[in-house]
Amino acid sequence: MGRAKGNIVCAIAILLLFCNLVLGVAECKNSPSEPTAVFAVLGIPEATKPFDVNLTVQIDGSMYAGVYGDFSVRDQTESVLVYGNITWAIEFDSLTEKNYTFKDIIIPYSGSYFLWTDVHWRYITDIDFRTAVFKELINIQEPSAPPGELYSIEWLKPTSLDKPFHAGRTIKIGFSVFDKDDNFKRDESVNVTVTDGSGSKVFTAVYGEGENPVRIKDSTECYVVYWKTEKGMSGPYTITVTFANAQVIAPSETVTIRP
Repeated sequence: MGRAKGNIVCAIAILLLFCNLVLGVAECKNSPSEPTAVFAVLGIPEATKPFDVNLTVQIDGSMYAGVYGDFSVRDQTESVLVYGNITWAIEFDSLTEKNYTFKDIIIPYSGSYFLWTDVHWRYITDIDFRTAVFKELINIQEPSAPPGELYSIEWLKPTSLDKPFHAGRTIKIGFSVFDKDDNFKRDESVNVTVTDGSGSKVFTAVYGEGENPVRIKDSTECYVVYWKTEKGMSGPYTITVTFANAQVIAPSETVTIRP
């Protein structure tokens, strides 16, 4: 009788252990999971040409409804910023998946780069935020152009003098554009963009529009635009010239600004 009773107790213990294991597995499956983030490049990214990147973030419903982070484009060492940082944030409400699009990203040179972002989030029951990092390697191609549409740039004074400018000064950006036969080319699809050392745009101008438009002077065969710098600016800045349907040889010039 005692032996039979012992067997019953042992069986009950095994059953309880099995139930605990099952419950433990169920709890693991239902526990909150970390967010996931996936990049998608919209179109074919080409050097000197703007392109968009879509970020899709998915979170578990048991998390707080919002996440935020900083997006950048980095070199292959991940230590040098080529573009960014751009702070972004997503409020999820009742949804578990949402998108954020970064528009008009310009990378000056072709090559391989990392799309990179951190994602800050926390569980409902937590006080401290957690951080996850997501990245994806992409290739930036040489800019394409229709046959015959190949321009060359000649940078003019004062941007061509390789001398620093003082912050707060208005800088005259002047350049000439020539076609493949070395004839002056008038192209009103011109776009002038200035980026800082991290790749973020600080100035942009197009022909005939906006407060500081690009002007084309046929008499002197040059393009001119005036960039009003701000006090406190410092470091290297890259001026890039692009056109809607042409490839530009040496489209960029770097100037230095001192406080």
